[in-house]
Amino acid sequence: MRKRITVLVAVVLIACIGVRARLLVAAQDKKKTSDLFRQVELFSDTLAIIQTDYVDETKAKDLIYGALKGMLSALDPHSQFMDPDTYNELKVDTEGKFGGLGIEITIKDGLLTVVTPIEDTPAWKVGLMANDRIVKINNDLTRDMTLTDAVKKLRGKVGEAVNITILREKEKKLLEFRIVRGVIKIQDIKAARIIEDNIGYVRIVEFRENTAQDLERTLDKLKKSGMTALVIDLRNNPGGLLDSAVEVCEQFLERGKLVVSTKGRIPTQNMEFTANAARPIIDLPLIVMINEGSASGSEIVAGALKDYRRAIVLGTKSFGKGSVQTIIPLGDGSALRLTTSKYFTPSNKMIHGVGIMPDIVVENGTIELAPDEESADKKETKLEPKEIFESIEKKGDKPLSDKEPDYRSDNQLMRAIDVLKGIRIYTNFYKTIIAILSGACILLVVMLAVQRAGVRAPLGERTRRPAKAAVKTQGRIAIVIDDVGYSLSNLATIDAIAYPLTFSVLPGTAHAPEAAQRLRKMGFQIILHLPMEPHETMGLEPDTITTDMDEARIRAIISADIQALPRLKGVSNHMGSKATVDPRVVEIVLDEVRKRRMFFLDSFVTPRSVCAEAARKKRVRFAKRDVFLDNDSDPEYIRRQLDVLKEKARANGSAIGIGHDRKNTLEVLRGAIPELSKEGFRFVFVSELAR
Repeated sequence: MRKRITVLVAVVLIACIGVRARLLVAAQDKKKTSDLFRQVELFSDTLAIIQTDYVDETKAKDLIYGALKGMLSALDPHSQFMDPDTYNELKVDTEGKFGGLGIEITIKDGLLTVVTPIEDTPAWKVGLMANDRIVKINNDLTRDMTLTDAVKKLRGKVGEAVNITILREKEKKLLEFRIVRGVIKIQDIKAARIIEDNIGYVRIVEFRENTAQDLERTLDKLKKSGMTALVIDLRNNPGGLLDSAVEVCEQFLERGKLVVSTKGRIPTQNMEFTANAARPIIDLPLIVMINEGSASGSEIVAGALKDYRRAIVLGTKSFGKGSVQTIIPLGDGSALRLTTSKYFTPSNKMIHGVGIMPDIVVENGTIELAPDEESADKKETKLEPKEIFESIEKKGDKPLSDKEPDYRSDNQLMRAIDVLKGIRIYTNFYKTIIAILSGACILLVVMLAVQRAGVRAPLGERTRRPAKAAVKTQGRIAIVIDDVGYSLSNLATIDAIAYPLTFSVLPGTAHAPEAAQRLRKMGFQIILHLPMEPHETMGLEPDTITTDMDEARIRAIISADIQALPRLKGVSNHMGSKATVDPRVVEIVLDEVRKRRMFFLDSFVTPRSVCAEAARKKRVRFAKRDVFLDNDSDPEYIRRQLDVLKEKARANGSAIGIGHDRKNTLEVLRGAIPELSKEGFRFVFVSELAR
């Protein structure tokens, strides 16, 4: 009996481990694999003994779930096993509306800790603060309590109260709070206005799906109001969506600069997120404010802007939450939440457990303002009895006016304003000195030129020489060479083309990694040519993505292909007349592209392709082929297709042509591109045309 149970349990555990076995086994040697299965046998023996000898009858599922919870909690405070009910509850977090207290919590130094209270929520109103240690929820001590269990206890029906006891270490006090649960509706941008001397102020409470777009609209309004400097307040911002934080940051960085990277144990977990904003604001004086309640996404923004010296970071050291948890669904509706990598700033500084140290440290405090006549008059104003009773019925809420608190009482914000004013004075002084010196140099050059020429003509006259006629730009052209990797024989011809070209490398071909490496060293752009299912299924490439594949398989293929060809800028489809009309497959592919901050080039092998629509939905940078250059390898045909391409570029402002790694194609391009350039056509990498 015990032997049969042992075999059954081993099969169940092997099935669980098999969720990522293909990737993990490749990274382990035989000895480690052998050790793993010896431990699995120990586990199965223990499970069998419990089922046969324990005083009460047990269910195998309950025992395995309990063991998995212990296994994951032993890794770190953020990794956990979620049964189906817990996994379903997790999905509530992404909706932006839920019943609770309004706090972000974690486990820090073994204690349940408040990362930050969310502004204007019940927890914020009663006075909870960042780094408060929650030691009791109702009558239950939080010792050894998991994050999942704590969240379950803190959440409940709207209108019901929960009692919590916290340790505030700075004050060395135990404090008790009674908090009434409410519906938490998060507003990502809380405040945006001109505060004084044309200095703009924007407070971002959390990074949500539309935060970057909201910020862009807000900045446009502030600029129209005369904004000449900006304060971004990230204090008590717990983070949110990684993509949103990157998109906020890229609005202030030059295109192509690294914003944040993630590093894990396996190469597919190593990702880089770069700035891709079309019109970044790079000349506006900027201060970013943080404190101990700034975590995750806030630290990514502050760290990147600090590393590039694009902004001055002011306040106190941030929380230091910079690990990446990946949700991995399992077959029975449960899931793993597993820490797979950690965040690093552009200068390769780890965020997790360290935090971001401000350039200027300013402790939190309040400036007591001297009362003016208006405020004195307000102090003498008495509340009507009706207002008093209404405030009492609100269970402790203070009868505040609708007017926002005076920003002048915020010592950190006032220090930020002072710094921006100082920058403005220095900048104006610097510009004045440069203008004076430039004028003096120009005058000196003119006088020397007149003296050497022996000319006694008035200074206003100039010697006129016929200037070269400037060639008007006719349009931008991007040329992509597909199916790279079968051979290296054309590299010499390619190296002789002194213009930007993009090469689409086909994974699994004999020379794909070497071709990608050598072409990159030549200065060309490299993208992945992802094999996708056509209607004609004869002779498919290995690991071609097909419409009958499950999601996990598709994602695994893309990850493996990208891992084999590092430093890719984008992805294009190889064939795919069947796969690119399947919305499910296309959305999975584009989701992987979006996660890696790449663009997608649709080879457009069928007019029924849904790639453009899916890219808009997924907010993926997208481009589409306009002309195939070499369906026929005859040089005259290729030249005619180039004529078609240039006419499209002239008419539309830009055009994309796709050819193949063939000798005739490359020889024609080698001679034709310089001629087209002389006509005024500008050649660019295809990424420049992706929108």
